[in-house]
Amino acid sequence: MRWFAFVLVVGLAAVASAQVPRVLSYQGILTDSQGRILPDGEYQLTIRLYDRVDASEPIYVEEQRVEAVRGVVNVLIGTVEPLPWRLTFDRVY
Repeated sequence: MRWFAFVLVVGLAAVASAQVPRVLSYQGILTDSQGRILPDGEYQLTIRLYDRVDASEPIYVEEQRVEAVRGVVNVLIGTVEPLPWRLTFDRVY
């Protein structure tokens, strides 16, 4: 019985650790160059993460089509292109 319980616990731990999502939730407001909120609709976003303010090359790029409602968009970064494991989020990107 103990052996069964041990195998069950190890198996469940493996399943639980395999299901940790690697996504970053982001909410923003889409505006034009004059600061006016864009109309409701579908928009193509290109998301780029940089490791430095002065970096010329992004360390991550993803494109998503999003639905804007009153200018507000919700994005789960990492659902189209998986976030690389080297992004540990121990600093600002």
